Amino acid sequence: MINFPFARLAAEMIDAVLSNNRVVIMPGQQHIATDTNTELFIGEALRFLLGKDFFQVA
Repeated sequence: MINFPFARLAAEMIDAVLSNNRVVIMPGQQHIATDTNTELFIGEALRFLLGKDFFQVA
C-alpha cells in the first residue's frame, strides 16, 4: 500500500475519522500524482466526489 511508514500512519488516522473515504492505489505514482499524472488523479477524485466511474470502458 503506502511505502513510507509515516504516510501510512497518516492515511490510517485520516481513514479512522472520516466516514466517507477510500484509499486508492494509483499504479506507478507516488505522493505527487497531482503533478506526475494529473489525468489519473482527477479521474479518481471525480469518481470519489461524484460516486461514478466516468472513465470506465463498457
